[in-house]
Amino acid sequence: IEAALRTPGATAPMVMPRVFASGLASSADGSSGVSLIGIDPVREAPVSAVDDHIVAGTYFGASTTTTTAAVVGYGVARKLALTPGAKFVVMAQGPGTEDIQSLLVRVAGITRTDVDDIDQAAVFLPLATVRAGPHA
Repeated sequence: IEAALRTPGATAPMVMPRVFASGLASSADGSSGVSLIGIDPVREAPVSAVDDHIVAGTYFGASTTTTTAAVVGYGVARKLALTPGAKFVVMAQGPGTEDIQSLLVRVAGITRTDVDDIDQAAVFLPLATVRAGPHA
């Protein structure tokens, strides 16, 4: 993907790097199965509805590279009683291992796209965070 983006004439909307993982998100108020979606927030913003539908907080806060910032779907936020600034834990199988690993993240924003799969299960994280996997 990175090589394709370096191709003359290639633009961000033509190639959008993403990483997907199934996981579990937990807060003091409960837990829920989630889809962890690693995105490049800067490249994603012009072509995705996620940043246009922030209903609370901001799209990855002041820094789009903060590895512990997350944008969560409205349903995830509701189920786990999350608000911007709240901390919660995501757990998933780490890359190249069978071990379940966890990562403490902070809600930067909450998105409500009216697309059930996103609103009810999505946790968007910076691409580098999902590629590295949660940490033990």
